[in-house]
Amino acid sequence: MTRFFFDLKFDGESPSTDEEGIVMPGLDEARMEATRSLTDLSKEMVLSGKLTNSLAVIIRDDSGPVLQATLNFEMKRLN
Repeated sequence: MTRFFFDLKFDGESPSTDEEGIVMPGLDEARMEATRSLTDLSKEMVLSGKLTNSLAVIIRDDSGPVLQATLNFEMKRLN
């Protein structure tokens, strides 16, 4: 079991640091947690009207960053 930390990054700003982390069996479970987090956060932001162009979850363990999941949002007027 490994403790994974999930830092959040909005629009390329410096990431907020997860100080607690979650103990999980492995990176596959951490990847799924990051995916759920991105989905939930993006929904909350849209519903609250606080849109962002880029939302990222940086997964790290005790040795440092191991994976980054990024969700990009773009809206363009076409006419």
